[in-house]
Amino acid sequence: MRLALIPLGAVLLLSACAPDPFLEDGRRRNEEISERVIRLAELRAICAGNPQVPGRGLTPDEVLEQTSSLLRLKSLAPDIWPQVPLFHPRVEAIRQVCAGDPSRNIPGRAMTAAEWQEILAILYPPKQENTYAPGSFGTQPTYGRVIWEEEVWSEPAWRSDRYWEYERDRYSRDRYYDRDHPRRDRDDRWLPPPPPVGRSDWEREQERQRDRADAQRRAEEARRQIERAARDRDDRARHDAEEARRRMEEESRRNTQQQVREQEDRARRSAEEARRRMEEESRRNTQQQVREQEERARRSAEEARHRMEEESRRNAQQQEAREREERARRDAEEVRRRMEEDSRRNAQQQEAREREERARRDADEARQRAEEDRRRAAQQEAQEQARRQAEEARRSLVDGPNAPRVRPD
Repeated sequence: MRLALIPLGAVLLLSACAPDPFLEDGRRRNEEISERVIRLAELRAICAGNPQVPGRGLTPDEVLEQTSSLLRLKSLAPDIWPQVPLFHPRVEAIRQVCAGDPSRNIPGRAMTAAEWQEILAILYPPKQENTYAPGSFGTQPTYGRVIWEEEVWSEPAWRSDRYWEYERDRYSRDRYYDRDHPRRDRDDRWLPPPPPVGRSDWEREQERQRDRADAQRRAEEARRQIERAARDRDDRARHDAEEARRRMEEESRRNTQQQVREQEDRARRSAEEARRRMEEESRRNTQQQVREQEERARRSAEEARHRMEEESRRNAQQQEAREREERARRDAEEVRRRMEEDSRRNAQQQEAREREERARRDADEARQRAEEDRRRAAQQEAQEQARRQAEEARRSLVDGPNAPRVRPD
């Protein structure tokens, strides 16, 4: 009955505005891929560092997060990811360098500047002219870009069938241009004139555009209502799930408390029974220990008597051995003293002989030096005498036989 009251147009509009589950799944997948790609880029930036914050190796939690993101990305798009630079072998190798290898006790380290430049060149290669294809990677170095985005092309705004869009957006454009100065008809300089149609046609076109805009607004409102209803359903489902979880936790807590009480009762009874058994066993053990102690005391007394006799005999033998050792030690000490005295006398005699030998050698050397000095003095005197005689002979030859003689000094 309620459906009979809903207009057919509204039903068709609601059905047209209902979210497509496949589109929703694709949108959620794209969002998850974007988030994980952004997180991988952040981890790379942590490893590379910047002028303010130096790079560092990844922590175990960050390594686990990186591995989880990579596995999730491979599962979300297994046919696309092997073709993109994110899984380039060199990128994988540097990613392993940042993460380290705990199995081989190799810690992670920061990227060098050369490695960071190499990563940037692989992930964001320079754009080639006339080589762009829809769905290709590397169009812009923006983190999180969806790799299979399609190329979008829009028609010029001055087409006759798009003129209503220009009129629709005029107000927002005018507000943008009028922020700091009065509006100027700037767009008249580039906007072609409207098509040559009559006013009535233009008014009908404006009416149709307003109808389409109203239909779009109603569709948007219906979509928002559906989204609100879906959110309300999700909130109610979440609230019901939370309530069910609380009830289950309460029931589990009660069951746990009951089990704990039962376990405590069983433990208490077991402890009481064990205590009684221990007391009985302790009583029997005490009696057995008393008997054993008496037997041990008797055996100990007998053994003590035997030990005393053995100790007396051993002490006598030890005393005799000590006396023999003392006599042997005194004899050895006397022999050592005699040997030391002989060694000291021999050393003194050897030292005296060495002193005498050194004195004799010193006397011989002094005598030899004195003889050498006398011999050199005699040679010098002879040389001086020969020189004076030669000088006198030379003067005699020069001055003649009547020259006065000069007495040598």
